[in-house]
Amino acid sequence: MKLSIIIPTYNVQDYIGKCLDSLLLQGLSHEDYEIIVVNDGSTDKSLQIAQAYESKYENIRTLSQDNQGISVARNAGLEIAKGEYIYFIDPDDYLLTNSLVHILGIAEKYNADIVSFRSENVNEDDNPKLTEFVMDNEVFISSPISGSEVDKRDLFPLMMTAWFYFMKRDLLTRLNLTYVPELRYCEDTPFTLTVFMEAQRVVITKLCIHRYLVRSNSVLRNKDFSHKKIMVDNYIKASLLVNEINEKYCPCRSEKGYKREKSRIYIWLLYSLMNMLKIHESPSNISSTIKKLRKANLYPIGDISPEFGYSGAKFNMLKWICNQQWLLIIASCLISLFKI
Repeated sequence: MKLSIIIPTYNVQDYIGKCLDSLLLQGLSHEDYEIIVVNDGSTDKSLQIAQAYESKYENIRTLSQDNQGISVARNAGLEIAKGEYIYFIDPDDYLLTNSLVHILGIAEKYNADIVSFRSENVNEDDNPKLTEFVMDNEVFISSPISGSEVDKRDLFPLMMTAWFYFMKRDLLTRLNLTYVPELRYCEDTPFTLTVFMEAQRVVITKLCIHRYLVRSNSVLRNKDFSHKKIMVDNYIKASLLVNEINEKYCPCRSEKGYKREKSRIYIWLLYSLMNMLKIHESPSNISSTIKKLRKANLYPIGDISPEFGYSGAKFNMLKWICNQQWLLIIASCLISLFKI
């Protein structure tokens, strides 16, 4: 088995069919790859749709579990995957048809640990159709080099979402690397950063084969109070974890790459500290969180790289407020007192 594609699935009945259709039209023999759909406790018809495909195509497998989040779902797929390479894709996204045959060919030709490619956003309102990939003569940014060398040369900004990469399963096994189960948000960054910095043979391509569907009802746009609470908790946990990984690989990283990761962490923390007030977090919880951040040298929040697009008077004021612990505590007390 050459390739395992893992799709964590939760309440995507309107999208999973298109995703699977795109994966079945890849110019590959069904004996060469498998599609593993991990149903994460869907309450709609996502599982039934996936099972209908499973009954028709011998290279599709479905698993089902109680709702435990994307990390647990991906780990469940990893556990049974048989392919030499692993690819994760979200069920509302899709690939250009006849594209994976080229990516897999590159991976095998260069015995790559990682092959990267590009993505393009498409808007759900535009009703995008499946289209065929056309191979470009200008394919490579680099021949196989280590992930740390890619970073040092700054060949491209390291993207943390998993669907930008083919990853060799043996490398993940050697690293004993899985997703952090409790992370439902920011789950990709610790996983991808670790595998990328450990990879010795990385091939960077210019091939734009992935399509990211921009949805108005995406989980990241959910305004529900309980979701915000989970997101805040996950962002803080991920910040501490990614900071450890970034410090671990600091000697192998370029200054720009190191600072880029710090900036990502600082953005997460700005979001978290402001939203701790919105979810009515207690003054004691805010204080204990800031204490953890200080211990990790993540507070006060430092400079954020201009490439992230955060600047201007409004942003600087927001950052200043978040860096005043006393002000956050007073605000939390007032919100609690007046039930704002």
